[in-house]
Amino acid sequence: MTSRMTASPLGSGLAQLFDFTRSCGRRLHWVLIPVASLWCMALPAADGVPDLSGIWVGSRDGGQEQDARTPDYTAAGRQALEGYDLFVDDPGYGCNPASISRLWDNPTPTEILQYADRVVFIHEYLDFERSIPLDQEGHVSGLAARQVGHSIGWYEGSTLVVDTIGYSSGYISTITGIPQTESLHTVERLTLSSDGDSFVLEITNDDPVAFATPWITNRTYVHRPGLTRLPFDCVLEDASYEEF
Repeated sequence: MTSRMTASPLGSGLAQLFDFTRSCGRRLHWVLIPVASLWCMALPAADGVPDLSGIWVGSRDGGQEQDARTPDYTAAGRQALEGYDLFVDDPGYGCNPASISRLWDNPTPTEILQYADRVVFIHEYLDFERSIPLDQEGHVSGLAARQVGHSIGWYEGSTLVVDTIGYSSGYISTITGIPQTESLHTVERLTLSSDGDSFVLEITNDDPVAFATPWITNRTYVHRPGLTRLPFDCVLEDASYEEF
C-alpha cells in the first residue's frame, strides 16, 4: 500500500518560505508545523550581525557627549542659529519630529526591529517610524526632501551604519536652534557592546552650508526589555513648549 504525505504549508515553494521568514522578524531558526499552522522562533541574528532588536532608552549616566559642545558654524549657520525662536520655530508644535537627532535625544523609548532586508526604528516620541532598507546599493535620486531625510543601511561587524541624505532645511536641535540645510549628510553608527546590553550611537552631521567642519555626537543607549512603547498621540491643538 502506498502512503501519501500530507501537503506541508511550505509546499508552495521557496517564495512562501522567504515571505514567511521576513514576517517573523530577524532570522528564521526553527519551523514547527502542527496541522496547518506555522510559527517561527527568532533567535539572535546570525554571526556578524549585531542583535539590536528590542526597546532602548538613552543612558542618563553619560548623557549626550560631543566632540565639541557646539558645532563650528559657517557665517550662514551662525545667522540661522541667531534667528531661531524656541517658542515659535520648533517643528514639534506641528507634531513634526524636526530631525533624527531630536528623535534619538528624546527621553522616551525607541524600539528596533531587524529583518533580512531592513531595520525599523520606532520612536515613542511622536509615534515616528523610520524604515531603513539594507538591500540598496545607493541612494535613490529625485525623492522629496524631508526633515528626517532618506536612509539606507548596512552592517559593519558589530555596527549598524545608517547613511542619510535628502534633508529639508530645519533644526538638528530644537533646544538651541542648531540648523540643518538641504546639504546635510548624516551617518549614524550604532555599535553594540560585547554583552549586548547597550549600544553607542555616533551621529556625524556633515553640512557644509551650516558647519565649517562635520559635527559629531555620541550617546549610549541601554536595553530595557521590561519597557513598553506607549502611544504619544500628538494633538496639534495641544502642541506647545510645555508639551515638548
